[in-house]
Amino acid sequence: MARPRPAPRAEGRVGIERALRTPPHNPPRIRNEELSLKTCLKCGYQRVTTDAAPLGECPKCGAIYAKVEAAIAQKQRRQSEVLIGTNLPEKAVAAVNGPANVIQPKKLGLIPKAALGLLGLGLIFAVVLPTLRAPANQDVRAMQAPVAAESSARRRIEADIAKTRTEGLRPEVLADQERFANNALSALDCVDGSASCSTFELERRLKGLPEGWVDRALGPPSSEQRLSTGSHFYYWTVRLNDDGRQKTCKLQMEYSGVGECRPGVNGGAGACKFNFYC
Repeated sequence: MARPRPAPRAEGRVGIERALRTPPHNPPRIRNEELSLKTCLKCGYQRVTTDAAPLGECPKCGAIYAKVEAAIAQKQRRQSEVLIGTNLPEKAVAAVNGPANVIQPKKLGLIPKAALGLLGLGLIFAVVLPTLRAPANQDVRAMQAPVAAESSARRRIEADIAKTRTEGLRPEVLADQERFANNALSALDCVDGSASCSTFELERRLKGLPEGWVDRALGPPSSEQRLSTGSHFYYWTVRLNDDGRQKTCKLQMEYSGVGECRPGVNGGAGACKFNFYC
C-alpha cells in the first residue's frame, strides 16, 4: 500500500495559512474579473457577468479575444512600418493596404511629355490669348464708333448749310442758318474731344439753337421727361475734354422762345436752361 505524500513544509503557522489561502494552480481573481467585463474588438459586444460563454470567447460572435487582439496589433505594426518608409516586400504592403495600392503608374517617356507640352501651348493660344485680346479690341471699337458717328454728323451739318445757301433765303434768315450751323459745329467739337471744352463753354455754344440743329450736334436725346407743370426736359450723355481731363456728363436741357434763348428772326424755341451732372 502506497504511503501518502507528505504535505509541503512551511515555516511556522504563517506559511501554512498562506499556502492554503492561495493555491498555486488557481489564476488571479483580477484576471477573471477583467475577462468577465471585456469588450470584443471584432463585434463590439461587452460581456456581462451572466454570460455563459467561456471567458476568453465572445458570447455574441464567438471570436477569441486573444487572437483578435493579436491580429489587430500585427496589422497596426505593419501599417506603422509602411508609414515610416521601411522597404517591405510588395506582398506585405498589399496585405496592409490592398493590391491596388501596389500598382504604380507607368512613367511617361520623353516623346509623350513633349506632346503634352505642345498640346498645352496649343490650348493657351486657342483659348487664353483670344480672351486677352478681346477687351482691347472692344475698347478700340468703342472708341471708333463715336468718332465715325461724329464725322457723319459733321458732314451732315456742312451739307445742310451748303444746301441752304442755294435756296434763295432772305439775307437775315440765311445769316441765322449759318450762325446755327457754326454753333452746331463748335458744339460738336466739344463732344467729340477735338477741342478743350468745359460745361459752361458747351452751354454757350448750344444756347439758342433750334431743336433740329441741337440734334445735328448731339444726336437725338436719350430720353425725355414731361412734368405736370408744363416743363419738357431732354437728356443726353456727352463726353467732354475739360483741359485734358476726360469726363462723361449727363446733360438736361429745356427749350424756350423767350429772351436770349429765342433762335432768330423766325422765332420759335431755342436751347435753354441747361443742367450738367458729371
